[in-house]
Amino acid sequence: MDCKCAAIDNIISKQEQIIEKLKEYKLSIITEAVTKGLDTKAEMKDSGNEYIGTIPHDWEICRLRNIGRPQNGISKGGDSFGYGTPFVSYGDVYKNFSLPETVTGLIDAT
Repeated sequence: MDCKCAAIDNIISKQEQIIEKLKEYKLSIITEAVTKGLDTKAEMKDSGNEYIGTIPHDWEICRLRNIGRPQNGISKGGDSFGYGTPFVSYGDVYKNFSLPETVTGLIDAT
């Protein structure tokens, strides 16, 4: 009986290792798509930011606040908050180089 349990434990351990390798592979594919775009043969350049690394040659690095026109405040009543579409606060966009991992704000918006 101990022999069978050991064999099962061994199989489980190997499957867990395979799952971890697949998770790492999935993350690498996502990272590559986000940092290089879908064209894996795109010419790359140094972003000038150690955290970001290289980026496609035709991309630019800028603060989020420089894209579009951020607006402070949402002109909706209090009953529109707490459900619906996630939104990022003005402070998150204006003060940071990256957005939060999770967004807690929800608003009923079109």
